Amino acid sequence: MKLEKKMKTVFKASLLASAMALSFGGQAATVSSTPLTLSAEGVAQGEVALNQDLTLDIVVSTQHPSASTITLTFDASVDLDDLDGGAVSNTPASGTGTAGAGDIIFDYGTGSFTFDNVVIDTTTDGAHTISFQVNLGNPLTADSAFRMTLDTNKIDISGASTISYSASTSAAALIETGSGVIADTASQFSFVVATEYDGLIDRTDRTTFTPAGVTDVLTATFTNDESLPAALTGVNGTMVLEGDFTDLLDADFTSGFNAPNVQGVVNAVDDSDVTYTFVNADTADLTGGDNTFTSTFVKTVGGTDIPQTGDINVVLSLDAVNGDATTLTYNSNDGGKWALDASIVNVPYLPVGYGLSPNVEIANVASTDASIQVEGFDQFGTQYGPTTLSFDAKGKTVTKVSEANLQAAFGLATTDKRKLSVTFVLDADADKITLAPYYREGESRVNVMSDQYKADDLR
Repeated sequence: MKLEKKMKTVFKASLLASAMALSFGGQAATVSSTPLTLSAEGVAQGEVALNQDLTLDIVVSTQHPSASTITLTFDASVDLDDLDGGAVSNTPASGTGTAGAGDIIFDYGTGSFTFDNVVIDTTTDGAHTISFQVNLGNPLTADSAFRMTLDTNKIDISGASTISYSASTSAAALIETGSGVIADTASQFSFVVATEYDGLIDRTDRTTFTPAGVTDVLTATFTNDESLPAALTGVNGTMVLEGDFTDLLDADFTSGFNAPNVQGVVNAVDDSDVTYTFVNADTADLTGGDNTFTSTFVKTVGGTDIPQTGDINVVLSLDAVNGDATTLTYNSNDGGKWALDASIVNVPYLPVGYGLSPNVEIANVASTDASIQVEGFDQFGTQYGPTTLSFDAKGKTVTKVSEANLQAAFGLATTDKRKLSVTFVLDADADKITLAPYYREGESRVNVMSDQYKADDLR
């Protein structure tokens, strides 16, 4: 019985110890501050926010006896090399204390506690610490709060950062821990296309948009917040429009981005892009107002077709005078496109002149007739058209374009053997026109595919 009673006593003591341990483990100090927001791009390129201040509000959850030591540990993003510590000069009447010639300022409010012996330890790379003691006399009671300001512009911060709090008794027993965020990052730059190119090229006069007199404008917004600590500065930039700008001129493209009449430069090798170049005077600290880039297209010389561009890609590239010289690139695939104001269908293969009687049946479900333009090329690389057929695709009718019609339109003799790729351009909405191309081989009719029917349509 004595053994059993003894075991019960031990078991109860164990439960009590476990409960106390769980209670202790749940305690945590709260460390809060208004995080410093650094330039994400600057941080990525090695820029540092120099000479910063930091204010920490700390609330403890467990009583800290007199002579306890509080240690704040900073991660590798923080450098305290210029910060001074030392004895704390306390002014109980105002609830404040200072150390290190004003580098460290404590605000106790109405608390009865004070601190002393501030030590700055920068000997461990990536883990600089500030430690100080609860002064002899009154303890730092549970749920007490104090503010600690690291002043006089002496902290360097190189990226997102957290701080760790740890307190222990004079006998080195852990009291509680905590943590808080002191710095984060945000993008210094933003770029988005607000209005895409959407000009429709006149089907007949391919040198102009329809309706007549239309000017096509692409707009994009670009912001550059150089007020962020660790910001990249002295930013120069280029805006490149990637597409098909065949036979167009530099003078056809102008921009009003923060400086009127910046002219574009068309790629002289293959007309594959247009480049606008901006100096720092145009791009510095654009946080509102003059931050809209425009690319205005107006043909300055007549007689040249406006090319059908397909999708235009807009690329913003930025270089700064500081940082590690890495070029920052922002892509936007939504620059729009230029297209003919028509229904356009390509038939990639029609054998003309081989005695196969190729034909293209055009179904027009609209109520109005649609004129028919054709253009093409053959197996020898010869290009034909564009030219308009002498008849229309009648509304609510199936209209046949015969081999003879194509030969006449392209100036081919009946004996000319050509494997043609023919594009039909009809003055109608795309959803109103369907093409059925075919040719005859013996008694059989062989259907030919057009680009109206892609692989996805045949599944």
